Amino acid sequence: DLVLTVFGNTSFPLVRYAIEDIVDAPISAFETGMATIGAVSGRDDELLLTGSGEPVHPTAIDAVFESEHAVRRYRVHQTADGEVHAHLELDQPLAADGCAALERELAALMHRPIHLKIVDRLPLTRAGKHRAISSDLTGEKPARQEAAAQPSPLAAATRTGA
Repeated sequence: DLVLTVFGNTSFPLVRYAIEDIVDAPISAFETGMATIGAVSGRDDELLLTGSGEPVHPTAIDAVFESEHAVRRYRVHQTADGEVHAHLELDQPLAADGCAALERELAALMHRPIHLKIVDRLPLTRAGKHRAISSDLTGEKPARQEAAAQPSPLAAATRTGA
């Protein structure tokens, strides 16, 4: 998880914000200069897990649906018990085997059965935005457990004054 603390604004309270973003790599601290983080790969609730518990990057899900030109928008949701539901909004009808092909491709990626449904219109969030990927799975994600067990290089650098 990415946690931010604002130090530069003296009128800002010293609060740490867990902004629910997931980064690709732990923070890297250097002997001189600023520490860096890996690329932000998505929100905490946009990370889907395979049947074996491995995280699936949102761009892998994008690739499945972007290969089918009839798909206007999609929404993939993983329930708390791990089931994967995909809803598709189309620009044009899918080819005869298009739906089954997408279902097979997504199932191969997720190592789980897929429930795919064509809908007239995907619902928007309360803010009027489209969320392509969401998950109700709770608890620590495998990739995050390892990072949480290791001390942060930035925290060590802060303690030693480096």
